[in-house]
Amino acid sequence: MMIQNDYLAVTLLQKLEDLGVRVPEEVAVIGADNDELHCVPTTISITSVDDDLDQIGYTAAQTLDRMMDGEEVSELILVPPKEVVVRSSTDTIAISHEPTAKALAYIRKNFCDSISIDLLAERCGMSRRRLEDAFKKYVGRTMAAEIQRLRHDNVKRFLKKTDLKLNAIAHECGYADGAHLSKSFKKQELITPQLYRLSQR
Repeated sequence: MMIQNDYLAVTLLQKLEDLGVRVPEEVAVIGADNDELHCVPTTISITSVDDDLDQIGYTAAQTLDRMMDGEEVSELILVPPKEVVVRSSTDTIAISHEPTAKALAYIRKNFCDSISIDLLAERCGMSRRRLEDAFKKYVGRTMAAEIQRLRHDNVKRFLKKTDLKLNAIAHECGYADGAHLSKSFKKQELITPQLYRLSQR
């Protein structure tokens, strides 16, 4: 369910809890505004659309300036949202194959740590080869690729939202050190983490 703002999303979560409806297993909830005062402190953190209020304000001021210069402007100006910030209110896995769903849930929860595929396969009750084949079939990529994707996305969030040094980000995201992080990041983004951070500020 998509709710118009995070305050109402919190209210909806409370109502669903009162009714015994499980979130996100039975109903997934998405808010808007990405207001961390509402999104994070709840029992179930809320996935939210970041409206990019800075860009909205800039566009409004720019449009007003053009109007004051006598320029005709469109009645409707669309400012795209910045991103969807994924949290636990939508963290559900719609995969019918139970061992694959179990493996994916474990990877999503522990991707910042060292994950043994052999131990994960044992946990899921399958051989490593069978689990790898099933994972590729249902998810569309290997377990190693999924771990790398999640770590990479997490690095990007740290670069956008914090001023932490690369070694600290590497520690938080499952990389050996800043050098390994930088090499992996540049391979995927074709720019250094430092340049990526500057481009997002």
